[in-house]
Amino acid sequence: MKQSLCQACQEQEHALAQQLHPQKWYVLLDGLNKARADLQERCFRDIEALSSEYPDVPLFLTCCMDLALERFRLPIFSLDYSTEDKI
Repeated sequence: MKQSLCQACQEQEHALAQQLHPQKWYVLLDGLNKARADLQERCFRDIEALSSEYPDVPLFLTCCMDLALERFRLPIFSLDYSTEDKI
């Protein structure tokens, strides 16, 4: 018997929740600026939901462009390595 897509997603979400609650993982989301412009707001909302649901799980976001990351209430660090001698 085939699982419905919705059921499979729920099972994956449950498995993820079991791993995140005991604080076994760090979450690293890289390339947020590479999300399509029309999907960035949805990405932001999903990240906010993740950080609200699992407030004790360390969350790291990286991106190359200046995005409105202040909304996540996370420490923000900026690196400027626009020339090779700064890398």
